[in-house]
Amino acid sequence: MSSSPTPPPPPDGASLCEQISTHLHSGNVYTISLLPAHHGPALLFSDRDIGIPKPLLLAAYSYAHAQPLSIPPGVAAIPDTTPGSPAISALFASTLLLLLCAPEHTTALSLRRRLLLLHHDHYTPERELTLLTSLFSSPLPKHTKSPALWAHRRWLFSTFPAQLKPWSGLRNELENAVLPAERQHPRNYYAWAHARWACGVWEEEPREMEEIVRMVREFCLREAVSCCSPWEFLRVLLEREGMGELRQEVMDEVMDTAHRLLRGHESVWCFVRTVLRKDVEMAQSVKRLKGWVGDGAEEGVEAQREWELEKKALAWLRKWGDLGIEA
Repeated sequence: MSSSPTPPPPPDGASLCEQISTHLHSGNVYTISLLPAHHGPALLFSDRDIGIPKPLLLAAYSYAHAQPLSIPPGVAAIPDTTPGSPAISALFASTLLLLLCAPEHTTALSLRRRLLLLHHDHYTPERELTLLTSLFSSPLPKHTKSPALWAHRRWLFSTFPAQLKPWSGLRNELENAVLPAERQHPRNYYAWAHARWACGVWEEEPREMEEIVRMVREFCLREAVSCCSPWEFLRVLLEREGMGELRQEVMDEVMDTAHRLLRGHESVWCFVRTVLRKDVEMAQSVKRLKGWVGDGAEEGVEAQREWELEKKALAWLRKWGDLGIEA
């Protein structure tokens, strides 16, 4: 009776580290998934997906953690450190594995920054930006809420503005990083703080800014209605110059949708009352709010909750607003 064939041994840590690095440093955006142990002793690859069984990730991490992570003064003192050399590639691979397991690994990030400054003709800032895009758009446990990774992305744009110009812009950052990160981990304060940074760095044409405002409004209403951070970002956008008519359009839709459909979300009314507080052109919106409160609550728990939030928002405006709302 023939025995079953012996399964091949799992790849060693060095081989795993090299395979993962080759794909994630290729300049393509991948969705990275950490898989349970029963998926087998091999990495799984498709056109835009990478599956890493957790035991293999641990083996690769153990190998990377044992490697030296320092560059002595004077790069020429390191053997074989010309651009494209195995020594430089190994440092990028090791730091990548460390960041996959520990996104706040500041030593790994600092070393990557030094290598980018010294050898960005070999490993370009564009590839590093794409790697971060992969991390922010993947279902990883901590990466989308990592302050260190978001700061690293800002460092890339600030340090290499010419190389990264095709990827610059508020809309690009929202679509490539902020919104995917929010979808992976809702209530992502760090992602929306990055969006506010991007809003202050890049100027958009008025027409483009209107499209961005509508895109963020739809995202808030459809995917993040109970989260304060995207609403606060929308408020920042609406306070920019030249937003008068669009501001009224946005407020009308948000208030109507909250009053009739998306009832019971305090985050919406925190946004509404803050926008209405100092905008004397929004008197019609305040009047509608007063009318809803004066009509009393409809039947039902959700309707009662919504009426209480509207009443609370109106009371806040009477106390803190600059609109002269009479009691």
